[in-house]
Amino acid sequence: MEKINDDILRIDNLAKTFLLHNQGSKKLPVFQNISFQVKAGECLVLTGASGTGKSTLLRAIYANYLVQSGTINIRHENKWVDLASASPHEVLDIRKKTLGYVSQFLRVIPRISTIDLVCEPLIVQGKLIKPAKAQAKKLLNKLSIPESLWDLPPATFSGGEQQRVNIARTLIQDYPILLLDEPTASLDEKNRDAVIELINEVRNQGTAVVGIFHDKYVRERVGTEMFNVELAKKAA
Repeated sequence: MEKINDDILRIDNLAKTFLLHNQGSKKLPVFQNISFQVKAGECLVLTGASGTGKSTLLRAIYANYLVQSGTINIRHENKWVDLASASPHEVLDIRKKTLGYVSQFLRVIPRISTIDLVCEPLIVQGKLIKPAKAQAKKLLNKLSIPESLWDLPPATFSGGEQQRVNIARTLIQDYPILLLDEPTASLDEKNRDAVIELINEVRNQGTAVVGIFHDKYVRERVGTEMFNVELAKKAA
């Protein structure tokens, strides 16, 4: 992936409020006036105490949540697109080609094998099955998923195994931007370090990363910039 010495993600004056319909339409403000930029090859770590809206902010950037105001500008195929106002078709295209997301949970079809699940993003992009599976096997090996599990659906795997499959499924594709929500939370030291290595590999290739890492050890090894959501809220 070619490095771009310019912003690839721009967040400006973002605000999110939840409307609690089961509590008389009570409004619950999460954050407001959130602004930052991320360049290719940077890893911006979102910090702040639990409950300050870090995961909500990631989901808003991924367009899982609608925001009340502000812009989420993504550099997509050499043009800027505001995800806060993009059409569903544009959102799906950006997720397919530009914006990857690793959540804390793996959502899978029960009968799909692990190897097919991991290589699916490449198949969707038109890559041949054989090289796609070879790439998937390389990632699964690096993440210590035993070969005996590759043909099994991951729905019955341990939490740590499912998280590593989740990571492999996203990192198999060269997304220009990656959103990571606690990708190492359920991993032991060996697999945590393997994920750190993978994150730094893609970042060094030019991927912009925005992530939540509660583990100080991980933050110090992957982060190049910090953004404190809690302080930003107090300053708003």
